[in-house]
Amino acid sequence: MKAFHEVRQYDDDFMVWHSAYDNMSFWAHWHEEMELILIRSGTAHIQINHHTITGRQGDLIICDSGDIHYSDSYQMANRLEFIVFDPHLISSHYQYTGLASPLLKADELKAAGLDRLTQRLFSQIPQELHDKRPFYQELVKSLLREFWYTVRRFLQETDRISDQDARHYYMLSKLQRLLNYIDQHYEESLPLSWAADWMGFSESYLSRLFKQYTGVHYVSYLQMVRVEQAIQLLHDPSRRMVDIAYDCGFANIRTFNRVFKQLTSYSPVDFRSQKNFEEYTFSLGTRRASQEERVENDSIVVMNNSKRLWENQLASGSTDK
Repeated sequence: MKAFHEVRQYDDDFMVWHSAYDNMSFWAHWHEEMELILIRSGTAHIQINHHTITGRQGDLIICDSGDIHYSDSYQMANRLEFIVFDPHLISSHYQYTGLASPLLKADELKAAGLDRLTQRLFSQIPQELHDKRPFYQELVKSLLREFWYTVRRFLQETDRISDQDARHYYMLSKLQRLLNYIDQHYEESLPLSWAADWMGFSESYLSRLFKQYTGVHYVSYLQMVRVEQAIQLLHDPSRRMVDIAYDCGFANIRTFNRVFKQLTSYSPVDFRSQKNFEEYTFSLGTRRASQEERVENDSIVVMNNSKRLWENQLASGSTDK
């Protein structure tokens, strides 16, 4: 799995996913799918492209296809519910919308008559995905279309994209191309000076831009991509550590060991011996409590204490209606 460009795995070819989590954050990432985040309770701090959002109970956050987003909700109690879906389920010719604001507050949803539709969306879609009764895919698609075009009608009447927003979307497009290149060429020498030349920016400007959109510095991002790739290669017990280090872009085994342990808290040798080989977390060493959760299957980070709340509710017969 690529570190920031998420390619989601679905149970079947119907690309709709739902889950809910308590007290969680997630690292910066982006994907082709659209993502709806409903704040069921508490407060969440979420960054989407250049938008810094503090959402509260009842608010809805919309991440369009390609948006770079992350949550830094350290010590914020919350319950977040997610619906992620292929935008081509809405329209076979779907194009990036470029919302002026990704946040719809609870009072805005109510004023526009979208509150009941939102609750219906987050109630019926999870149940349909769980039960898989006849025609469930058609019903889910119709719910998504009704919701999306009702939202678009409301936003068309209230939102106007400014020239500044247009510049930000241009920056986002360039940054995505840079991230794609790094994902495909992580083994090469890719210092900040190279990235700045690639983008046509100064090093200081790119450094600020990168941190603004992803929440991490460029060097930290590059290290995480390389360690993520190293983790995949560690699955093969025949691969030598020194070969893994070089194949993932590290100049020498000493740097590889240091960076790997810095990000995972394990040396590569110790990590390879872990029983729960698929469960790990990247830590940048700041502002993270031991109880904090990272979203499973929605970022590069998987915590041992992740809770699939909706699955537990379905099993117990309790759901939010």
